Amino acid sequence: MSALLDFDFMRRALVAAALVGLIAPLIGVFLVQRRLALLGDGMGHVALTGVGLAFLLGTAPIPTAMATAVIGAFLIEFIRYRSRTAGDVALALLFYGGIAGGVMFASLAPGRASSSLNAYLFGSLSTVAEGDLLALGVLCLAVVGVVAVLGRELFAVSLDPDVAAVQGIRVRTMSTLMAVLAAIVVVVGMRVVGLLLVSAIMIVPVAAAQQVTRSFRATATLAIVLGLVASVTGLVGSFYVDRAPGITVICRTGGRRCTHPSASQGGHMSRDTPPVRQTRQRTAVKALLDDLDEFRSAQQLHDLLREHGESIGLTTVYRSLQALADAGEVDQLVNDDGETAYRRCSDHHHHHLVCRSCGTTVEIAGPAVESWADRVAAENGFTDVSHTFEIFGLCSNCKE
Repeated sequence: MSALLDFDFMRRALVAAALVGLIAPLIGVFLVQRRLALLGDGMGHVALTGVGLAFLLGTAPIPTAMATAVIGAFLIEFIRYRSRTAGDVALALLFYGGIAGGVMFASLAPGRASSSLNAYLFGSLSTVAEGDLLALGVLCLAVVGVVAVLGRELFAVSLDPDVAAVQGIRVRTMSTLMAVLAAIVVVVGMRVVGLLLVSAIMIVPVAAAQQVTRSFRATATLAIVLGLVASVTGLVGSFYVDRAPGITVICRTGGRRCTHPSASQGGHMSRDTPPVRQTRQRTAVKALLDDLDEFRSAQQLHDLLREHGESIGLTTVYRSLQALADAGEVDQLVNDDGETAYRRCSDHHHHHLVCRSCGTTVEIAGPAVESWADRVAAENGFTDVSHTFEIFGLCSNCKE
């Protein structure tokens, strides 16, 4: 190890790897919670256009890639909010166009071999200069500063955008900021891990940490530790086996994910992996819902749990409710204030009559509604239709 530190380029690469290992999972944990795990991969494709453009214009790769990635982040969020249906296709074109543009610009650059581009695709031990370290350090401080100041807002948007909007948080602004932070992390990691693999160091440590943690803060902390260890040890391994550091870093990260004894059980933060893993907190939430006849918000349920002596955080209540809703064990609806409410309901298809004042809920069958929905769908050539239908009003007690 001491011999490795005798080389200037290795000392610089180790510092860069440590920076990547620290901030990549810090942003990745928000992306995973927001279900945007592939955003980092797309940003890497867009940033590659900036690298190719830097080769063509003879400018520094980091600022050029940064400007390109940030512009791409704004475009991505614009497309996501503009059209949910066409957005996926447009995003795919943007991502693939990014990598194609990078290769094209690099091929047009005079005196640049393909190996120069490969160093940015998969990382290189020798590409980190002293000036790069200063730029990377400033970018990392900026990312940490933003998370320290706006971490609560970013978490709220990642957890439930609808609830965040009700709380007065600018959801679109926070989502765009999240994309910009991901773009910064991608540019920071391209020197060591490479643009094509940097998203893995953002996501895989978070996926591994989910297996053994029960809160967002604990997941983020463990993910940062795993990311730091994987980055440094992977870089050291690349030195001894003479391979691109991005490959060895990701192999180290993936190895920690796959060899964990509970890796096959699915993460507790996952929202789409049935059946729901039973925990003490989730059991308490289900028991409370069994005793209630009306829809209640996550905040109301959290307050009731505290009154019953259960020390369960609001974040855990949110995640438990979402997991139960995804598994079909609870119903959810959005009330007049835009807040999502939850209730344990029967298995058969039904609708709800909900009191706007006290929340009293009555399950009702609506054969006329079902017939009307099927008839309208058939008249317009639609099949395999679904619908939601709730009635809001004042119950007999509140009317008085």
